Amino acid sequence: MRKQLVVVGGTAAGLSAASKAKRMQPGLEVNVFERSGFISYGACGLPYYIGGLVQTETELVDFTPEELYEKRGILAHTHHKVINISPANKTIDVLNLKNNETLVVPYDYLVIATGASPVIPDIPGIHTKGVFSLRTVEDGMKIKKAVQEARNRKAVVAGGGFIGLEVAEQLTFAGIDVTVVEAMPRLLPFLDEEYSNTVRKTLEEHDVNLFTNTIVSEIISSDGEVSGVKTSDGMAIEADFVIISVGVKPNSGLAKNAGLKIGFKNAIFVDAYMKTTDDSIWACGDCVQTYNFITKREAYVPLGTLANRQGRIAGENIAGHKKHFQGNSCFSNNENF
Repeated sequence: MRKQLVVVGGTAAGLSAASKAKRMQPGLEVNVFERSGFISYGACGLPYYIGGLVQTETELVDFTPEELYEKRGILAHTHHKVINISPANKTIDVLNLKNNETLVVPYDYLVIATGASPVIPDIPGIHTKGVFSLRTVEDGMKIKKAVQEARNRKAVVAGGGFIGLEVAEQLTFAGIDVTVVEAMPRLLPFLDEEYSNTVRKTLEEHDVNLFTNTIVSEIISSDGEVSGVKTSDGMAIEADFVIISVGVKPNSGLAKNAGLKIGFKNAIFVDAYMKTTDDSIWACGDCVQTYNFITKREAYVPLGTLANRQGRIAGENIAGHKKHFQGNSCFSNNENF
């Protein structure tokens, strides 16, 4: 029988692993399960889709499931959520979100590439209609619709990291009056202060309102929809919608429930070959801890460039090679954005 490679997650890390393994070992049967409706999309392009630089959601996508199978021989299943891993049986349980049926799928090799989820602060009104985070294409579609329907053309972005500032820029280009609220004393605090100050000056030159040393403490609503926010220093800021961008956390629950070792910042522990503590399971991307070769310490760095590299290494090792992940030099081991 053909060996079965199963991949949980159909974006950067997961598809890099699937494609590399299939290319190096064509006899593998590869199945990818993705809980959203899209695979093979550039999440880094989502802010630019919101702002209109990327015109349609299809421009974000490299392959549809049909194209992936036709060009690479990989079967991708969207709207399929993996809900359990059984290492003893070498099977996964998959929930088909379209018909609510559960499938049991066997594997010889398994790759966990479940990514990360936005950190959502526990504040009053956080689940009000009009509060968004940005992680998937569907998230981008919802925010773009909110931009188009905004009556007062005002928005608040909670968080002054990479994603928050990219969103703020693009919302400004889309004609929205943007306020950025950042808890730290300056924007992008993991960069030198000179760079942070340059970023702040550029944003202010484009009429973005900036408040540092401040947090969003409450979402204000009217008739069940967002009308603004309250901040920790007592301000009330009007907004048609709010985007939460205060960080991400690794989606490691599946691995933890399967008995795999969990490491730094609750991310999945992997060795230098992207293998977990189970010999048949690899993990890569935003769900895993990594290694900073400058500080010589564990780190958690959820970046697309690393996810792609880790995925390729995992795929190559599944195909029988011994490719070593050297680690990264991005930020310090304490950074989690």
